[in-house]
Amino acid sequence: MTDAPAADRHGELIRPAPGLREGLAGLAVFVALIGTGFESGGFFSGSWAAAAVGFLWLAAVALLLGARVELTTLEFAWLGLLAAFVVWTMLSVAWSVHRAVSLLEVRRNLVYLAAVGAILLLSTRRSPSYVLGAVIAVPAVVVTYGLARYLVAFERRPDEFQGNLLFRPLGYANAVGILAGLGTILAVGFAVRAPSKGLRALAAASVAPFAAAVWLTSSRASGIAVVVGVATMLVLDRERLQLVGALVILGPVAAAVFALSARAHLTGPTAAENRARILAVGIVLAAAVAALVCPAAETVRRRIVRASRRWKVAAGAFLALAVVVVAVPAHGRVERFFTTGYRPAYWHVAWREFTAHPWLGSGAGTFGDYWTRYGKLTLAGGALDAHNLYLETLAEVGPVGLVVLASLLTLPLVAALKVRSHPLASAATGAYVAFLAHAALDWDWEMPTVTLAALACAAAVVVVNRGRLPTRALSSIGRAVAVALTVGLAVFALVAQLGPGLGGTGP
Repeated sequence: MTDAPAADRHGELIRPAPGLREGLAGLAVFVALIGTGFESGGFFSGSWAAAAVGFLWLAAVALLLGARVELTTLEFAWLGLLAAFVVWTMLSVAWSVHRAVSLLEVRRNLVYLAAVGAILLLSTRRSPSYVLGAVIAVPAVVVTYGLARYLVAFERRPDEFQGNLLFRPLGYANAVGILAGLGTILAVGFAVRAPSKGLRALAAASVAPFAAAVWLTSSRASGIAVVVGVATMLVLDRERLQLVGALVILGPVAAAVFALSARAHLTGPTAAENRARILAVGIVLAAAVAALVCPAAETVRRRIVRASRRWKVAAGAFLALAVVVVAVPAHGRVERFFTTGYRPAYWHVAWREFTAHPWLGSGAGTFGDYWTRYGKLTLAGGALDAHNLYLETLAEVGPVGLVVLASLLTLPLVAALKVRSHPLASAATGAYVAFLAHAALDWDWEMPTVTLAALACAAAVVVVNRGRLPTRALSSIGRAVAVALTVGLAVFALVAQLGPGLGGTGP
């Protein structure tokens, strides 16, 4: 039940205008994602203090200025699990084989805790749409910028490890691929559920650059993640035929972009500048077509409703096949799509790390040490991460750490089951599940831009539950404790950034 008197006592100082308060969480997410996105995806520790302190400052301001703060039990539990994971990571420093690296993991995890805390404290029941709008806007900006450099400016300074793939500005091709994948799933939802025709058209248009990014990064894991995310979205949504209509309309656009990207042959060792710019023009034209045909999704939905059962089954089978085909960025070779490259070698070493430390793990962030000792360096080069969040967590912080991580990642999915009627909840959940799937094949947790985008989607789903679950306002004591914690964590983040003895140097 809501503690209304307490909320009133704390709401009489300064209460922001409704519009400002509703959009504040989304603005914070947008600024953080853009800031880390153009700083190598936030991979290096130099951006962590700014991100963590920024989120913590917003949370403290919301608490100190008397903004009405009401959280559900679900939200308290999620914050508690995130805090427990940070604490357990910190404890692992005591038994870590590389304490400085473990402290870096603590600092990165603190960014995620600060972000979720700020989003929940700043959000109102109407904030999720703004948060999700920020999440889809960021990949649109980042991917468009990367494509402009790649195709128009033709900046082709090959990377030592990634060759001529599209990897800027995040610095890692697979990170660009999955960020575009998250944007694609959200774009399908916004294309038919956004509040205005203009926003729906922009969402539909964004599918073209997203599709180009998935192909030009050659990110097979992102293709798999998109398939999983789209399937999740369709299963959860109670008005799924509307989404099917959007997929029928936008699928051919994505397929056309894939075909143009394949014919350009830009990811190989040689490529022509004129082909790159022709592809850029093709992407722009495809985006324009997607925006124009977007309203036809409703016509498709109505025709599906009137169709016979036989046609519905045939259409469903065709759509499933089309989703798989469109999501395969593997140069037309399906067998290559399902290969895992060097990942089994990483996973083998991670399992060896776990068996050597089966109870507590070897310490957060220490996989790189084990890879140096036991990995096939001539086969896959150096590696800092196991390319599987769950196996790496088991190896580094043990079964307890894995249970806490699995719990905090699963809780938003429980929340999603309760809000299936919300217009954007299924798309947000689909994007979040795509991240969870991709994290089993890559090192997304070490790329804050990607992880923060996924956690923002999860937070939006969790906040939607405020209209369905009882909430409780923070009391005076609760606010005081929360402010003290935010200040203490901000001081820790700053001191750790400035003091090399506390992990001030990053990867």
